[in-house]
Amino acid sequence: MMYPTGHYSHGIIQMGYQIIGAAFIIVWNVVVTSLICILISRIVDLRMKEEDLDIGDDAAHGEEAYALWGDGEKMPVPIRWQMAPRIPSMCRRLK
Repeated sequence: MMYPTGHYSHGIIQMGYQIIGAAFIIVWNVVVTSLICILISRIVDLRMKEEDLDIGDDAAHGEEAYALWGDGEKMPVPIRWQMAPRIPSMCRRLK
């Protein structure tokens, strides 16, 4: 594309500026995020202990991800899955 001044290279130069700007933002994010993580890790641990992670997984999910071994316990089926679906009252008026 030709620019009003007759130069072809302005688009390439602008793209170079944008690539340099994007690279600067990437480096800035890595540096600032690393500094924040280092600062926080001096106050508290960033990673939980393995035992705490296992307890949290069992409490949140109630079953194993891949039941290839173990006692094969499963999470109970919620009661609402056993109920028949009902049409909301707003939809009944549309019939």
